[in-house]
Amino acid sequence: SKKEDLDGYKTTSKELITFNKDNVLEYDASITVELDNEYLTYKSIFIEEIENKFKIYNKMKGVKFMEEETDNGLNMTINADITKMNDESIEKLKLRKKASIKATKQDREKDGFKCK
Repeated sequence: SKKEDLDGYKTTSKELITFNKDNVLEYDASITVELDNEYLTYKSIFIEEIENKFKIYNKMKGVKFMEEETDNGLNMTINADITKMNDESIEKLKLRKKASIKATKQDREKDGFKCK
């Protein structure tokens, strides 16, 4: 999980990566975006930007992107079944078919995530 305070909003990101030995099977991410009160009047513009940025995921084989508007922002989820994805989609999501759990945790921690 990772929390960030950015200019005008806060995000909480959680990732769950499922392994079978060194084979990556699934990647699930949830992202909650909470807009600061002064930016709530721009929420529809913000959501439109997010939709435009993330709609490519719905065109990827083995990937589902979902979003839900909240009172103060947006909840998003990305579910990726690595076994059903093609190499191009895996690369776009910055995933791998094979990876060690230890190296993956180190990479995620370098990116600011707290790993269990």
